[in-house]
Amino acid sequence: IRGGGMADWVRTMLRDAGDGMLTLTDLAGMLSLSPRTLDRHLKTEHTSFRELARAARLARAMAMLDDTSLAITRIAYELGYSDAANFTRAMRRDAGMTPAEYRRRQRAQSSR
Repeated sequence: IRGGGMADWVRTMLRDAGDGMLTLTDLAGMLSLSPRTLDRHLKTEHTSFRELARAARLARAMAMLDDTSLAITRIAYELGYSDAANFTRAMRRDAGMTPAEYRRRQRAQSSR
């Protein structure tokens, strides 16, 4: 990987995958590495595939939540959550707020 670190490449690949969630195995295969080796490379950059995937999913969730025509339940399923409750727990853990709270904040900020 030239011009940047392995973590930057993984971030880019996860972002560009759109709705297709790439796995550690998928990305390692693209580089002809084992998943364990790719994760070791990421560890040298003080991150992990799990952290990068979680951040990519959160960014995708926030972008989808900005479209108020999409129901939270639909967003949850499109992001791969088994139900809206799991999506809500993940948002609270990763963003410090529920999907509904995020939408309310966005609405309040855009009305200023």
